[in-house]
Amino acid sequence: MSNAPRELKASVDVSFGSKGNNLNALSLEQQPWPKTGGILTIDQLALIHGWVVSDHWDELEIEYFSQCAMEKDGSFNTVVYVFTNDPEYELVTSNGTLDPEKQIVTLTREDSPLIELGISLDFPYKVKSLLSATWQGKVWNKSGQVIDPPAVTMTTDNRLIWKEPVYGTIRYSITVEAFAHTLNVTLIPGSVDNKYATNVLAFQKGVVVGLDITEPDNLNGCLGNSSVVIDNKTPKPDPNPDLSNEPVPVVFEFFDYCTGAKITPKTLYVDSDAVTTLGVQPIYLTPGLHRLRVTADGYKDSDADDIENDEFTITVKIIGKSP
Repeated sequence: MSNAPRELKASVDVSFGSKGNNLNALSLEQQPWPKTGGILTIDQLALIHGWVVSDHWDELEIEYFSQCAMEKDGSFNTVVYVFTNDPEYELVTSNGTLDPEKQIVTLTREDSPLIELGISLDFPYKVKSLLSATWQGKVWNKSGQVIDPPAVTMTTDNRLIWKEPVYGTIRYSITVEAFAHTLNVTLIPGSVDNKYATNVLAFQKGVVVGLDITEPDNLNGCLGNSSVVIDNKTPKPDPNPDLSNEPVPVVFEFFDYCTGAKITPKTLYVDSDAVTTLGVQPIYLTPGLHRLRVTADGYKDSDADDIENDEFTITVKIIGKSP
């Protein structure tokens, strides 16, 4: 028997990656906004359609606001996705209204995560189907040697796995199921910045997750185009009227170009004369062309914006005039 010291050896099992996600995990996402172009004005839309503004005002407003995902009341709609296997949860919002009715939708998710000596990849939600999973570029083993990309398979516990720990990038495409809720986000009254700041919270069996709602890219384009205008809903005058030279009573009303909200102007000038009886009693103007200038707090002066409302014509048609 040898008296040489014996060499002691120990083995330790080391796992790479996690042991799989809880398939009932709770997470939230917002439906991405589509890419959009510039915002056409109502006059530009009317020109494209060949519409008279007064005759098709509602249609033009709807199309104008739809360019920036805005409703006529200044709100916008978006969709919140809830990822969970358990349909029992509570969803609340800090601003606006959530539709309590949820719909089950199937979504496609694609990504290219970096793998650093991992032998598996977990997903944050239950996978309905694996469409594809391939390695992008080269793959290295733990010694830094380039190797053939290992085969990737999908397990029943929601993971992608391969035979040895590697460095590399894997590209996957999967389908997942989610509960979808429509959220109507409203303009916060009196706000100056972050006018639509909204958060959504989901509660489920002691777990709470949150989501910051993003605005559509073009939303501020509509808000930025707000200007004082004369109410274009009034019908256009008869192009061939019988005119009278007698002054007629005129009442002015002013509206936000984007939201349609009624506005109280700061000053009103008609033909360079200040009008001091706004909203109290009409002023009397003779038929013909008149110049208009309006100022209001928070808006460009009417003669400084790009809306054609600096002139108006008063016409009077005499009905039943004696011969």
